Amino acid sequence: MPVNGRKPKPTPAQLSREIKFDVILVRLSLVLDLISHTLVVVLPQGNSELLFVALTSLPCFGSGSLPAANSLALSMMKLNGDTGTGKLLGAFAMLQAVGQTILGVSTAPITFECILMNRDSHLCSE
Repeated sequence: MPVNGRKPKPTPAQLSREIKFDVILVRLSLVLDLISHTLVVVLPQGNSELLFVALTSLPCFGSGSLPAANSLALSMMKLNGDTGTGKLLGAFAMLQAVGQTILGVSTAPITFECILMNRDSHLCSE
């Protein structure tokens, strides 16, 4: 029963169940991503467009990895009694922004050239 409009603190048993669920969800999401990307690369060229669309759409079902990882980290912090959830979520947001906007944008052209355009490019050689 909520007291003063607030939810009661979760018990360690509840947190343990939440952690187990989040770990399963993160693992399942990562496996779906891995399988999808691997099958797109491994399948020979000339397969149907429908199969390509299906395989590249499969990661949509694995898009729960980031929210589940955030929930997992927050549950582990609650279990340990830490209270710096804002700092943790801020650090996650910063790492995600760096990974997507800075590292992703700077490496995408090189990756595209090496993989799709010209494997003998000067950017791909050692």
